[in-house]
Amino acid sequence: WDWLCSNPAAIDIIKAELKSNPNSKKIHWDWLCSNPAATDIIKAELKLNPNTTKIKWNWLCKNPAAVDIIKAEYKLNPNTTKINWDWLCKNPAAINLIKTKLKSNPNSIKIGWHYLCKNPTAIDLIKDELKTNSNSPKIDWYWLCQNPAAIDLIKLELKLNPNSIKIKWNWLCTNAAAIDLIKDELKANPNSTKIDWYWLCGNPAAIDLIMTEFKLDPNSTKIDWKNLCKNLMIFKS
Repeated sequence: WDWLCSNPAAIDIIKAELKSNPNSKKIHWDWLCSNPAATDIIKAELKLNPNTTKIKWNWLCKNPAAVDIIKAEYKLNPNTTKINWDWLCKNPAAINLIKTKLKSNPNSIKIGWHYLCKNPTAIDLIKDELKTNSNSPKIDWYWLCQNPAAIDLIKLELKLNPNSIKIKWNWLCTNAAAIDLIKDELKANPNSTKIDWYWLCGNPAAIDLIMTEFKLDPNSTKIDWKNLCKNLMIFKS
């Protein structure tokens, strides 16, 4: 039932269980709070008891479908401790609420910039921060290099400094949007130590590169077969 509670397609089964027993032990509310299809159940529970312990706000804050519930809580109490801002900063649907928070307090310690740097919808906030301070300590380049929406920022940094220590190539190798940068690096140096083949083997956009390496050397030690087996694109190549 824990996994079932996180499954959007199982919502009718969950509703039937709660209808027969509102306090069913089968229902895992932490997982349920992360389920995008469960917002009606969550809203109904909060209507019955605004301070219910069933609602797991940490999990709710990462649920894209629950942003209206979170906004309502923030409007009621801007200093509420129910909102987990780190989790919220990962939530692509929460960007307007995050902008509202930063507008009221640009240096709010509640905003987890490291998580925000991986959020594709936060790219304008990140650009504004870098425009103000190109070396801002708020920007976590480890996370930013994984962000598919940050590719223009990464290219700009490499243009300014091709050997920039800000660019974390191991994480960049996980980024499907960075494949052109990776190809350029391998073209310049086929044995570049910047390229992390372990992570590259898991990158869906890197299949052509991996196939090329395999054709050159079927026993290449660069290819990590365990990680490659997780890559869904191997069945389409």
